[in-house]
Amino acid sequence: MDLSDYKDKLVVLKFRTMWEYRNVIEQLSHDTKHLGANVIWFLTAAVMDFEIPDAQMPQNKVPSNAPMNITLMPTPKIRNIVRGIIGKAPTMCCFKLETDPNVLIQRAKVLLDEPTMADAVVANILDQRYDRVEIVFPDSTSKKIDAKKESIEKEIVDALIQVHHRKASRC
Repeated sequence: MDLSDYKDKLVVLKFRTMWEYRNVIEQLSHDTKHLGANVIWFLTAAVMDFEIPDAQMPQNKVPSNAPMNITLMPTPKIRNIVRGIIGKAPTMCCFKLETDPNVLIQRAKVLLDEPTMADAVVANILDQRYDRVEIVFPDSTSKKIDAKKESIEKEIVDALIQVHHRKASRC
């Protein structure tokens, strides 16, 4: 199987706010739930981990000559919301980015358990993210991919399509 075989079936979401993203993802989860094992979810939006709550948003222009403190609050994990809606049948791939290689795989493995129950986690280190990843699977195996950016995405997708086909054949 190859990425080009599936390009016409790929849904890419573009969004401006965390709430816009969440609403679209929730709706898409409900709309595709009936497809069961015929769907692969790639949940990559780590930028959605934090937000500035509405109550803390300035009501007026912030003076440019004064210091400003911003408190970011954690947001609900979209991957857990999606899994709660779609159930266990669809294949779910999550991503884990870290700066410390000593904790990367340990933290990636957490996403394989409840409530996320990912079928694969693409784990990478911030300063190597374009040319080195490790895909971690629930059976305690992993696949290391070293490549240039142009081909690393294709290799990730090809590996996850294989995971999807194995899972779908068991359903």
